[in-house]
Amino acid sequence: MTILIYLIVALGGVMTSIQSGTNAQLAKSLDRSWMVGLFTGALTAAVLAVVTLVSREGLPSSDRIAATPWWAWTGGLCGAVYVVSTLFFAQKLGSGVFTGLTVTAGIGRSWVGR
Repeated sequence: MTILIYLIVALGGVMTSIQSGTNAQLAKSLDRSWMVGLFTGALTAAVLAVVTLVSREGLPSSDRIAATPWWAWTGGLCGAVYVVSTLFFAQKLGSGVFTGLTVTAGIGRSWVGR
């Protein structure tokens, strides 16, 4: 089971590096960067809705929602900032530089506060 977890996480990393290029190309092709962000978000929501339905995972209780710290809800904002950066800057920087910068920043962030 552990090897499967590593493979899925590695696949996520590969997909993240691919996403920057696909988002940038889609923005260039459509000439509508903000719409690409909207399409990306809508597709993400649709995939997660299907996975949630298939897994038969119910909604959290209102008590659990109310007990969640405010900052825990900012993950969507973090994702949006990443998507916007791919739309506007991945093509300008190039795939290698963009991916290297985002990975380096993520590693650097993990050292802050230790």
